[in-house]
Amino acid sequence: MGLPSLSYRIARTRLYQWYLQARFASARTRRFQPLLRAEFANGDKFSEAEFLQRAGFYAAAVCVMRNAIENSLRRLALIGPDWRDVRRCGVESLASHLLKRRVLSDFDARMLSRFAGRANRAAHGAEVSRDQAAKTLRDGELVRGLIDAARRRALSAASAQSLLECEL
Repeated sequence: MGLPSLSYRIARTRLYQWYLQARFASARTRRFQPLLRAEFANGDKFSEAEFLQRAGFYAAAVCVMRNAIENSLRRLALIGPDWRDVRRCGVESLASHLLKRRVLSDFDARMLSRFAGRANRAAHGAEVSRDQAAKTLRDGELVRGLIDAARRRALSAASAQSLLECEL
């Protein structure tokens, strides 16, 4: 996989510069401190995407959200028994893998592919307006909820399976 898009790299650089300003500088940047602290201290990519969107870096916000969703899907795919089949792959292939295992429903997979299509266009250099970024990030939050629900279902199924194996 190649390097992230230029707008993403520029936004990350500026975000880090803002972090340094907020940490060591004047009162005009203090309003960003809670979000910056959340991103750099906790590593929460979803709050980082929200911060980037508020700062005006729409393509970078969508890219960060896509990476966070991809990591969540990868963690979900590693719960199952065929976790060795999971390679470094994108959102759509992880979604199809989880759909085959019946961890995700058809609706969940459609939502994931819609989100992935928009996010991939942004990641590969397409112009992203404020409205498009807001819509994509809203979809990302919805997908995040779907993934969390699927993770809870998968964990309960895995624990039930392990209980059955212990009884045998």
